[in-house]
Amino acid sequence: MISAFVAKNIQYSHLLFNRPFHANMKAIHMTKQGEICMTTHWHITAWLITLILVVVVYAQYSRGGGKGAKITHMILRVLYLLVILTGVELFYRFTIWNGESIAKVVLGVLTIGLMEMLLIRKKKAKSVTGMWVGFIIVLLLTLALGLRLPLGFKIF
Repeated sequence: MISAFVAKNIQYSHLLFNRPFHANMKAIHMTKQGEICMTTHWHITAWLITLILVVVVYAQYSRGGGKGAKITHMILRVLYLLVILTGVELFYRFTIWNGESIAKVVLGVLTIGLMEMLLIRKKKAKSVTGMWVGFIIVLLLTLALGLRLPLGFKIF
């Protein structure tokens, strides 16, 4: 199994390292289209569910918390891991290494960190206005950069 995976990636490596950037992106789309779509769909599904659960957990903590909020928050933390793992897979398997890709990874980790800090501050009944502002700004930057990268949707 592992040898087949390594052989498959070696087969694609000559396509990536012996061409200019635009040809590399075309080669990736031609050879790995199904893999790109599946990994991208897992990543998008994971962060959409994560965003929904952040709102749910925040609402539960607003109503006093309790056991349900704690369980939902733990499920959310597992989803954080899924978002990070699928993001790392996208980064390592399909990215031409440049500053935008690295910035996307950093912004993604910051977004997850701000989600967790927002919920913890709400749980401890501290002020969350600044956290909301920071979270929304970093989230929008992350989404914009993710859509701008070659594997993103062609919105802009």
